[in-house]
Formats: sequence, C-alpha cells, structure tokens
Amino acid sequence: MKARLYLDVEFDESKTDAESVAVALDKVVANGLAVLLGCWEEYGGEPKVGQFLVLDTDAAIRHADELDSLIDGQEDELGASLAPVRDFLRQVAGKN
Repeated sequence: MKARLYLDVEFDESKTDAESVAVALDKVVANGLAVLLGCWEEYGGEPKVGQFLVLDTDAAIRHADELDSLIDGQEDELGASLAPVRDFLRQVAGKN
C-alpha cells in the first residue's frame, strides 16, 4: 500500500528556501528511520519513504483556475474527469 502525506512547513525565507527545507527533511527522515530500526516491527515493518517535494501553491491555484475555464459549461466526460484534478490542486494548495 502507498499513501501520500501532505505537510505544511513554515520557515524563515530570509534564511533558507523551500527546496533546502525539503532536502533537510529527506535527511532527517532517512536518519530517523535508520535509528528506529528495531521499533518498526510493532507497526508492520519499516516504511519506505520517498523524497520530500515542494509544491508551488501559486502554480497549483493557477492550474486549478485554468481547469475551471476548461470545465466551464462542460457536462461531458472531459469536464467530469478534470473536476477531481482541479479540486485536488486546490486542496493541496490549501485553497478549497
């Protein structure tokens, strides 16, 4: 099974940027998983964790708005298939 988790992170942009925070979190998780090897048995085995990625929320909202204009007035399969993508972009950008 695979689950995608979303995490909001606040940081001081005068000292770092989102990509650097993602790289640091990759290292923290990798080290944490290694240290906690013995405890994973209680939780069904060690999870495989992918990289942290940065979502440009402004771009996500722009894409959602573009999808809105494509969907506008459409009551066909295309409109029905694009609506969940638009809603997902808004949700992960925190604008639902």
